[in-house]
Amino acid sequence: MLLTAALSQPIHAQTADPASQPAIGDDGTLSLLAVESGVAEIGRLQTVFTDYLKERLPVAIDTPSLPAGRVHVAMRQPLQVCAVGLIRLPQVEAAYHWVMPIIHSRIVRYGSETISSTLTDGRYGVMLGTTLEQYARHAGEDVIAIAERESIFEMLKRGRLRGVIDVDIVVDFRLEADPDLALTEEAVLAKVYGWLACSKAVQAPTRDRIVAIVRNGLHDGSLYERLPNPEIRRYIPVHLID
Repeated sequence: MLLTAALSQPIHAQTADPASQPAIGDDGTLSLLAVESGVAEIGRLQTVFTDYLKERLPVAIDTPSLPAGRVHVAMRQPLQVCAVGLIRLPQVEAAYHWVMPIIHSRIVRYGSETISSTLTDGRYGVMLGTTLEQYARHAGEDVIAIAERESIFEMLKRGRLRGVIDVDIVVDFRLEADPDLALTEEAVLAKVYGWLACSKAVQAPTRDRIVAIVRNGLHDGSLYERLPNPEIRRYIPVHLID
């Protein structure tokens, strides 16, 4: 199968009852993938959406979250594939059907309120080799790239960095859980949306059904019930889905 080859790993069939669902495409199946996220909270939110859709659509293929590059390879095959968590970049704008944004977040520069008199580095910490680092450097920010997010937060608590550049969903939950961390939002570098997108082979009736499923789940609350933390709902762009 082309998709299996594209993903370069065995993919097992997901059980579904086509008799209870309308047929999707020529063979009645749809492949649903999720983009691997370096942010645990975003990953959990994507899982909520994928699991919710799998229960309501005849999904043929189920995989763990995959790196964005491998998802893009799969999406370009002549098969019916949808993916949760893609960033809508100019280079792929015309390649897919962009069905709906399901996650919104911001990349923010935060200043530390606990800078030590023996400040080790006057720069802002950012995770090494990530999209965050790319955004920060593109914006001309004075950053130091550090491999582990936990190391950045520990340095901030010791007053050894001027601040951090990170995703708001990460910092919001970290501030709630860690009273020793004191940060102030200084500037928004970018607004980022994670989209549910489908390959060109996925026809309009299928895409419309996906939208209807998500809207119904938001309206009746059944989708919110899946959230591991009710606070995560504030990162769902309901105003754009409705």
